[in-house]
Amino acid sequence: MADRESPDWAAVWEPLVATFDASAGPSLPAAECLAWLDAGDTGVVVLSVDALPMVVPVRYRTGTEGIHLTVPAGLPVAAALDQQIVGLQASGDDGAGGRWTVMAVGRAAAAPTAPPTGFIVTPTLVHGYRFEL
Repeated sequence: MADRESPDWAAVWEPLVATFDASAGPSLPAAECLAWLDAGDTGVVVLSVDALPMVVPVRYRTGTEGIHLTVPAGLPVAAALDQQIVGLQASGDDGAGGRWTVMAVGRAAAAPTAPPTGFIVTPTLVHGYRFEL
């Protein structure tokens, strides 16, 4: 898992996020979910556009402000992201023969320094687990 920024972004966000009810299965603790997100850089954002679900590929990086997203240029959905509650889902290899997947849910806001394809998601809920294929 990567250490990209000081202070540790996960230390900033861990007290501010909740996790889903673990009764549905073995969930990862919030700190581990945030660490796995920090280790990745691509994922998908899930949102609702005109009451229909949409999944958009994104590049992301973690930071103390939140999760910085970059939506591919030319996608008309970029305007729909601002001020929406979205889910960022990222997955990867855990290096030990297994896989991880994490979803962070929060409000997306246009990043003033990266218009029109840059957004910052303020995570309020995280959920993740390990699995094998």
